[in-house]
Amino acid sequence: MQSHLSEILQQWVSANKQYTYVGIGSAINCSLEQLNEKNDQIVPVFIRNLLAEKKSVFSIHFDPFFKVDVMKEYFKERHPMMEFKDLGFAWLFFFVGHTVLICPKAFEHKQIDHDVGSDDLFLLELIRHSIASESKMILQEYTGFDTICILKKVFAEFNDKRRFKENILFDISYGADCGCQTDLTRYGPLTKRNGEFYNFLLYSESELLAVIGKDPMMDTLIYGYFKKKWIQVLNDNHVNYRRRLKGEDCLFRSDVYDARASPSIIMEYLQNQLVQMMVIFHRLGSIDEAKEKEFNALLDGFAEWDVYKWYSATAQIP
Repeated sequence: MQSHLSEILQQWVSANKQYTYVGIGSAINCSLEQLNEKNDQIVPVFIRNLLAEKKSVFSIHFDPFFKVDVMKEYFKERHPMMEFKDLGFAWLFFFVGHTVLICPKAFEHKQIDHDVGSDDLFLLELIRHSIASESKMILQEYTGFDTICILKKVFAEFNDKRRFKENILFDISYGADCGCQTDLTRYGPLTKRNGEFYNFLLYSESELLAVIGKDPMMDTLIYGYFKKKWIQVLNDNHVNYRRRLKGEDCLFRSDVYDARASPSIIMEYLQNQLVQMMVIFHRLGSIDEAKEKEFNALLDGFAEWDVYKWYSATAQIP
């Protein structure tokens, strides 16, 4: 772990906090006059809501474009500052119930297996300490990098999966809008009455089915996530299927079949994946009887279709 990250970790561990917010790529990229609730990534709406509930928060921000004078002016105008401390590698701003650490360095995702060159080791330590201390952590990336792959990799490594799901959240948009212009008035952590996160990206099928219908916004996000997943699964496996029909090796790697798998094996796997997702779309109410019949006809009669027309028709089902 890089030395400045170790120093940040020490500052964070020693602080009292119920919530940790990590913003990556969160430097202000407009004038302070243009900053509003939609694009304020320093103290976003969901953090202000926690502070209004008297929750203690420790925020950590990474971006090489941070400027100390801009940050001082930002806090002076919006959040009257109690204390400022220059650590050399970062700046600390102290407020009642809220500590903000600004690090003017890039955060590097290198390998999702967390090798020594990856800053993700820092995230692992934050997660471990948060779970051990029964506090909560929210990570939001504003660079366009999709952190869901890291989330699922890290989740697989933890034994206490229940506490992980309840207390660790990557991406408040749940995969819907993880770019540099995430609308922070539209998205925020979805929580149960006791404050635990709804973390549906990590749920089993039974857990997912159980939460559908509890919150309209969550249903919308679940639909959007699985619609994107449907297209990705369809695209990757159907490309492989078409290539194998021509005797070419698969283009996309699969954990289930190898690059020389038969077309029938690939199609069987693809159809099984789509059938599983149809269960979710049914529960969401997005599949009517006509769509169900069309889908079943596509599965049963795929060999009679032009491969490209079959792909296009299947993509339009959910």
